[in-house]
Amino acid sequence: CRSLLAGAGCPGPADIRGVSVSWDATRAAFAARRAATDPFSIYEVDLATGACAPPAGLNDASDNFDPAYGPDDEILFASTRSGGPVAADPLRPNADLFVWETGPGGTTVRQFTYLTGAEVQPAFAKHGQNVVFALEKREIGFFQLAGRIMTPDGGAFPPFFGSRATIGFTE
Repeated sequence: CRSLLAGAGCPGPADIRGVSVSWDATRAAFAARRAATDPFSIYEVDLATGACAPPAGLNDASDNFDPAYGPDDEILFASTRSGGPVAADPLRPNADLFVWETGPGGTTVRQFTYLTGAEVQPAFAKHGQNVVFALEKREIGFFQLAGRIMTPDGGAFPPFFGSRATIGFTE
């Protein structure tokens, strides 16, 4: 067993979260920060060589976390770059999902979700045909956690779990 943090460029010691392995099992991505006051940044490690670095152009001054590899080597991740804290809990900022992609012109980051809650824990499902994630809705005196499913091009489906009368919750 060897440490993912042993490669050059990886933070350590660090708060590490959300490890995702690429579909071809050659790389792993994870979120890390050195101190609680630092933002989370996403790092990628080559599993054969141990080389570790942030993906070019992915991170900014925001919290970037919960990376998930897609079938075409894109990285879907949660980020606070599009919004501020939620009034009900200013210590938990709102997060949207973004996609980091590489192409002939270089790398790009595009916003994937535009919902009012915090979208977190994304994953590709059904051979990359769908994206699933958790949606946290928070207001003063209210909290709801719902599962969502979307197509990789951003097409939305209704929530497939949440506070519904059919499961014993009416709010």
